[in-house]
Amino acid sequence: KFVIYENGDRKKDTGVAYAIGDYMKVVRSGTTIRYYHIKAADGLLAKGTLLYTSSKTSNANTQLFLDSA
Repeated sequence: KFVIYENGDRKKDTGVAYAIGDYMKVVRSGTTIRYYHIKAADGLLAKGTLLYTSSKTSNANTQLFLDSA
């Protein structure tokens, strides 16, 4: 299942199960960061399902890092 952490803090247990080939997409638009789940069958270019919107503002010059297991 997708669980979202920011700076080591658990932010959201989405409850969303994923299958082989699914994607997790993280998008920064301005100062807002959004997390999406995209099903493999929908393809990489699909918008996906919004799982979480960060409550923290993001500096556009700060790098984003993703860790998965």
